[in-house]
Amino acid sequence: MTERIISIRQLRPDKLVSRGQCCATEISTMNLQSESTRAAEVGRQQMSIVAVKNRLTAELQDLARVNGEITAQVRKIQRVVSRLRKGHESENSSQSSSGQLIRACRIALLESEESQTASQIQARIERRASFCFLGSESAANIIRQALEEMAAVGEVRCHDSFWARPLTRSPH
Repeated sequence: MTERIISIRQLRPDKLVSRGQCCATEISTMNLQSESTRAAEVGRQQMSIVAVKNRLTAELQDLARVNGEITAQVRKIQRVVSRLRKGHESENSSQSSSGQLIRACRIALLESEESQTASQIQARIERRASFCFLGSESAANIIRQALEEMAAVGEVRCHDSFWARPLTRSPH
């Protein structure tokens, strides 16, 4: 800073500069330097503000994406809860699940020409995920009950714990 002041004084060596004029020159030089320093600082601040804005924008986009994912999960959970409530409120819920299990057993029996045990039928049902068993211990019993219902109406036949479709009769 003093170098500039000296150089300003050296520009006028032939004139006698009063002390008041010298101070005014020094102050104006200081003001110019302060303004350029402030301008540089403002420029750095603006760059810093832009960088912060970009980071915040990226974070906002990430948060919006996560919010969408969470919202989708909440909707799935709400649908499951709604179905469970309807299932418990409905008197026909056991009949409808029984119908679904019978359908699953029917499909499992159609997959093979050979007779199958209840555990083989269960494995086919689970592989296709055509019915959801709440407990694997009771699954075999539930399947046996469904197969017995089917046998009562003639849809299946049982021989030594092996279940099969009824024999087809050839037309005469």
